[in-house]
Amino acid sequence: MENCGISVIIGTLNEEEQIRDCLDSVKEIADEIIVVDSISTDKTVDICSKYTDKIYIRPYERYARTRNWMLQFVENEWVLSIDADERFSPELLSEMKFRLEKDKHGNINGYLFPYKYVCFGREMRYWKNKERHLRFFRKEKARWEDREVHAKLIVEGEHSVMENYILHLPYRNFANVRDKLPRYTQWDAEERFKHQKSLKWYRPFMTLFKPIYNFFRFYIINQNYKDGLAGFLICFFMSHYTAMVDVKHYRLVLSHYLKKKNC
Repeated sequence: MENCGISVIIGTLNEEEQIRDCLDSVKEIADEIIVVDSISTDKTVDICSKYTDKIYIRPYERYARTRNWMLQFVENEWVLSIDADERFSPELLSEMKFRLEKDKHGNINGYLFPYKYVCFGREMRYWKNKERHLRFFRKEKARWEDREVHAKLIVEGEHSVMENYILHLPYRNFANVRDKLPRYTQWDAEERFKHQKSLKWYRPFMTLFKPIYNFFRFYIINQNYKDGLAGFLICFFMSHYTAMVDVKHYRLVLSHYLKKKNC
């Protein structure tokens, strides 16, 4: 491996409350930090400028398109893709350095990280506790799939899994839920509409029962009730997620049908 340097890439939009802690948690391992900001109106760019001069401003595009676009600016072989609501512990950074050195003569092209969530101020013991994501990879071996939301990183070759976890803080308070759920459910609906431009007659009936079923699955079966009020809140909001996607998808289908009829 001639160049084992690490480039950190991150997309931002009005992240002044979180971006400093995020960048502080990775600056030790970063040989360069690349920020693409989607025209923030707060102090995000000013804060980022304390860590890097590689800041690019462009209107927001979906996650995958932005990340793939960012790769053209990467100068190092290895890339760590992060979000502003993620934190890396010193133990995880040490493990990353150790694994790069250990595997440098092998065929590992990407590393998955376990995740631990912090929601409404509490570290969650059961919420998505088996989740793993590819975030660390060789630049020339990876691209994000073309999806509107929840795009996966596709890395050629072998993968390995880190032992230490990324701390993820997606929902700090109700304002985060209010801001995120409408956007993400709309993007999910648009992605579904690409492949489903018609409906089965029974789908709306199933939608009525999804929040009840999902809440029971998240809260009882997955034992999130053990995380107190935070466990209840995250299960309540996320149990409505797929139902919200359904409703927005139905609207897109109906609009599509009416346009075709009028033509």
